[in-house]
Amino acid sequence: MHDMRTLSVLFVLVLTCTYSTAQPPPLRTDVRKIREPVSSRSFEGVVEKIDADEITLVEKRDRGGTMTHRFVPIDLLRNGKCITDYFDGANSYLWADVKAGDTVRLETLRDEGDGKTYCLQISIRRRPGGKLPASQNPEKDRWYDTHRVMNEIENGNDVSDEELLKVCPPQIDPVTKKQLTPGGLYTGPYREKLDANRKRIAEEKEKALKAKPTDGKSDPKKDDKK
Repeated sequence: MHDMRTLSVLFVLVLTCTYSTAQPPPLRTDVRKIREPVSSRSFEGVVEKIDADEITLVEKRDRGGTMTHRFVPIDLLRNGKCITDYFDGANSYLWADVKAGDTVRLETLRDEGDGKTYCLQISIRRRPGGKLPASQNPEKDRWYDTHRVMNEIENGNDVSDEELLKVCPPQIDPVTKKQLTPGGLYTGPYREKLDANRKRIAEEKEKALKAKPTDGKSDPKKDDKK
């Protein structure tokens, strides 16, 4: 009887050791593999510095001033890949695509276990004076062609509201089916740039019309004044 109990205890210990050694610690390659507890948050700002191990972001505060944040890439980003389905509403880029000076949005998770905040996904919102590369989103994704529209605006051109709705459709809550955000560029740096482009283009057209020759025809209003 005593031997049976001893064997039972040994058997349980063997199983326990086997199970524990067969379960490796979570790898930081995917949002679902970062250990709990975590807290998520989005950050938007200008990239001050980026290297293989860290990105430094300067965020504008609502009440004025700025705050500097530092984030560590998850292994997926560090290894030249990216998540395209974590945040539905953004063009997703590789870590190597991002440059200092870019305006970006980062989806992050803070791991309370090691105290680090990890960057999960990067969306480049603007590259002043530069050209955005194509995003990593699949071609069927509605955000795939966003970079083309952004480059048109950055180059000083106009983009129709219909075209904006194609690449920036309204966000709909999947449960309530209510509209969360309007479609198109309703806010942000590109909205301001687009409005400035349209104003400049309208002024140029008006100036061109005023400077257009009258083909030798006299102006009846001026003739009446003579």
